[in-house]
Amino acid sequence: MKKLSVLFSIFTVLMAVTFTSCTPEVSEEMDSFTEDMIGEWMIGTWDMFNSTKSTTVNGEEEQTTEFTATGTIEFKGIEDDSECIITFVREGEVEENKQIGTFKDFWQMFFIDTEDTENYTIDVSLNVNKERSKIEINRTSSGEYDDIGYKYKDSMSYILTKR
Repeated sequence: MKKLSVLFSIFTVLMAVTFTSCTPEVSEEMDSFTEDMIGEWMIGTWDMFNSTKSTTVNGEEEQTTEFTATGTIEFKGIEDDSECIITFVREGEVEENKQIGTFKDFWQMFFIDTEDTENYTIDVSLNVNKERSKIEINRTSSGEYDDIGYKYKDSMSYILTKR
């Protein structure tokens, strides 16, 4: 009887491992995210991870700042005036920051096109996985204002994962 009990226990453990490891595979393959891909699938709460590095040169003084932040982005809808709530905490801080705006504000903040002018350059790369459960945003910008001796370079990476 003891052998049967041990065998049953082993079988139960194996079944538990099998069932708990049967989560659906999420594709890591990313496609370029274009404006025509915006859809109802974006509505809801997304976990956010942000990594930012900023370097400024003012005259001969150079300063580099790096930080990470975690939080959520909640899209109440995808219309321009739909509410968007961004809540985040920077690494090393305790207090939560909350920004409330519209979907259009969010779109303009993160999803702007690459832009070049006389004084600055912005390059944005947007990708989404096939399941529409992960969005990666990489944005770099740099600029130079020779008349005041000021230069800057920023790189920001955002990873949004649907809850």
